[in-house]
Amino acid sequence: MSVGKISTKEVATAIPDETIRQAARRMAARNVGTLVILDSLGRPSGLVSDRDLMLQVLVEERNADMTTVSEVMSTPVAAVHERADIDDALREMAACRVRRMPVVDDAGRLVGIIALDDVLGFFAKEAADVAHLLGKRV
Repeated sequence: MSVGKISTKEVATAIPDETIRQAARRMAARNVGTLVILDSLGRPSGLVSDRDLMLQVLVEERNADMTTVSEVMSTPVAAVHERADIDDALREMAACRVRRMPVVDDAGRLVGIIALDDVLGFFAKEAADVAHLLGKRV
């Protein structure tokens, strides 16, 4: 199974010069803990998590209206191609020690995001389907 088939297509994003307050409001409105930061061509250039906001803005007492996303985003961004196998994505996520990874197309543009929860949900459904075929309940 390819990553593109189980990834979340609607991704919360931000641009580098956006303020932390704007980014935090978007996270709250979309009920997400991570924003993918896009360059002018729609390619992932960084990630900002709610943890980044807490540790780099709140704890350091930085002004959320003056600090930009580019000042706190994590770079470089490891991404996975939409046609990559799930196993390859899991290996890359483990190597990079991340729980979420942007999914990109041939041009490197963002087309989705894959999270460990997505992969676990896929495998749980597969196991349930196999159990059903075998006439057993999971």
